[in-house]
Amino acid sequence: MRKRRINIDRDYRLRPIADLLFSERELPDFISISDFDISFLSSNYFPPVFYHAIKEKPYIVGRKQFEELRNIYNDSIANYMKIKNQHKEIKDLLGTTDFIIFKGLSLAETLYPMPYLRPQGDIDIIVPSDRALTIIKIFEKGGYKPIRKPDVSRELSICLLPSKSGDRLVDVHFGFRRRDLLEVQYNELLQNAYETEMGLFLTKPACLVSLALHAHYHWFILPLLNWLDIALLISRMSKEEVKMAFEFAGRWGLSKSLALSVSIACENWNLNIDYLPQIGGVRSIMALIDVISLMKNEILAKLAKAITFPILMEDDMKLSYLFDRFIYYVKGGR
Repeated sequence: MRKRRINIDRDYRLRPIADLLFSERELPDFISISDFDISFLSSNYFPPVFYHAIKEKPYIVGRKQFEELRNIYNDSIANYMKIKNQHKEIKDLLGTTDFIIFKGLSLAETLYPMPYLRPQGDIDIIVPSDRALTIIKIFEKGGYKPIRKPDVSRELSICLLPSKSGDRLVDVHFGFRRRDLLEVQYNELLQNAYETEMGLFLTKPACLVSLALHAHYHWFILPLLNWLDIALLISRMSKEEVKMAFEFAGRWGLSKSLALSVSIACENWNLNIDYLPQIGGVRSIMALIDVISLMKNEILAKLAKAITFPILMEDDMKLSYLFDRFIYYVKGGR
């Protein structure tokens, strides 16, 4: 399903989420939830956090919709517990091997009031590229199966299928790479990680750049939950931490991606942070992304994405790579 983004100032459905996470304001006295609203929330992975925002309110309209939200919320709690157990097994499996946990699991633990409020589809880890094949073999002995033969020199990551029913995919990332294979060495990431009870998490500046990289991968067409991740993180960073993130982005070849992703997240969630770089035309870029993401004609959507790809990508990308991505989108890539 294509994801629809919308500004919270123009849509009451997201106001409870914004009020819950960004302010001390009281929730509205009346919230109406229709089937369409639940479809919208689900397509953007929001039912758990939305239900958490409104569950104590006695005036929800529609018992059926409320129960549906509650069931999704309970499923999210169960899913989180499974992921926690699986993560422990992975940690036991890898032993003292260095690996960094990032994206879903680390964001759930550090950004949300309750970690199960952020839905998670897999477990993402970063490993040293020179140990990637060894680590994958360790996973294979533990019952995981790569979906294809790993090629560390070309692949961004490899997904490992678990043998146990109910377990989630493990996405093993080989270092930290842009799509044209510009690579950040694992040791540099290790210097910008910190120890937690669950393992190594990226510091806020490095984490913010990793989220910009994720937006870059997906041409900035992301579910609202991913923009919420960025908005929550940026709202909790100091001016010095933000400056450090932009320094990292400059070294790691993600300056434009970071500036755009932060600006889009702040626009979506109505955040006004005066020390962030001002990016001109953000609303126009968001409108362009919205139009393409909502196109029903797949051929037109792919062609529009291919033509506009260079506008949003980094300026130092090779022309051969831009041409390669153009062909990729025209042929059907997302």
